[in-house]
Amino acid sequence: MQVAALENLLDTLQLAAFDAVREVNSRGLSLNDRLWDVLARVREVVTHGIHQGANVALAAVQLCSRHELRHLVPDFPIADRPKDQEELVGDFTATDEAIAGAIRVEDVIYNLFRGP
Repeated sequence: MQVAALENLLDTLQLAAFDAVREVNSRGLSLNDRLWDVLARVREVVTHGIHQGANVALAAVQLCSRHELRHLVPDFPIADRPKDQEELVGDFTATDEAIAGAIRVEDVIYNLFRGP
């Protein structure tokens, strides 16, 4: 390959990398540091999604049951039996898909990376 073609590919790759790190608001002084920070930001998004999902699920149950759930003690009583826990969580697949359909993913991402 010619040097000009390689330089063009490098420029394209750098532009894509800058777009990626800007999009997830990664931190760091250099492009390399910011690219490594993308993994941390992905973990942050996943954790935020789990919290958001739990909050929405609890809000939906509270609205439907009219029971005050804010005072529940956070506990998963069957945590010592992971298979039972997996099955119980799996039982709610249709419900969580309905709840997820009601949430705008773009808003969650915007709130996470840019703030409310």
